[in-house]
Amino acid sequence: MPDVDLYIQGIRSQKSVIVFEETLTPELRSAERAAFGMRMNAGVPAELVRGRWDKEISELLSAELVQWRMGRLQPTKRGILFADAVAAEFV
Repeated sequence: MPDVDLYIQGIRSQKSVIVFEETLTPELRSAERAAFGMRMNAGVPAELVRGRWDKEISELLSAELVQWRMGRLQPTKRGILFADAVAAEFV
């Protein structure tokens, strides 16, 4: 668990307070972008997800949790209610 007092002390003394830093591979960056996009009405561009998650997308389409619209994969109204589950399909 992070120590808040040490964090505040680091900020006050202008020292780095970074405890952990993750380097994202291109694949992981795409997965994170797709997952985040599925939590927003705008969704994600088709070129980001096509060919990578075809099976998952097919299942989400069948469950009426996502839809193709104007070149984007977007959550449906129902999909927004299950945004975390939809997003989890991409990571």
